[in-house]
Amino acid sequence: MNLLDLREWSRYLLASTSGMLLACMLAACDGSPIEGPPQLRLGRDICAECGMSVVEDRCSAAMLVERPDGRAHLLFDDIGCLLDYERLHEQERIVDRFVHDHGDGAWIPASSATYLMAESIRTPMDSWLVAFTTADRARSEQERAGGSVLAWRELDTVRRQWLRDRRPPSNE
Repeated sequence: MNLLDLREWSRYLLASTSGMLLACMLAACDGSPIEGPPQLRLGRDICAECGMSVVEDRCSAAMLVERPDGRAHLLFDDIGCLLDYERLHEQERIVDRFVHDHGDGAWIPASSATYLMAESIRTPMDSWLVAFTTADRARSEQERAGGSVLAWRELDTVRRQWLRDRRPPSNE
């Protein structure tokens, strides 16, 4: 191979490698914001509120937030942790919330789920809160487990009262 052929070959390699690199970068950063629920990695994802590993998908929840550097998912091992995080981080710009259906484990929008709070249902952080896709499924589980059927708009009030009831009395 003479020097001229080597230079042409080098230019060809540089141009084709640069083109492939640019195409890969553009594909990885298509600019569209994150949407929908996250991909949950049981045993690897950490709860944004309590710091525990998320090991039970049927009790877990997620929040999609908007931050200066873009959207991000926050994961929670318990619906109670999601509620506590939201109450303690009011400045967070929430795009959407998701919970797992306690029956089949599918992600559902938190605002459209029906919830059951029953002491007989164990959850990772003992909030006793589980979600269902339909009110009928929640009421069916209520017949077996007892407790109260709740809508999303009731959860924060119920959670705050639950926390107040469990605080030790102050010695003032």
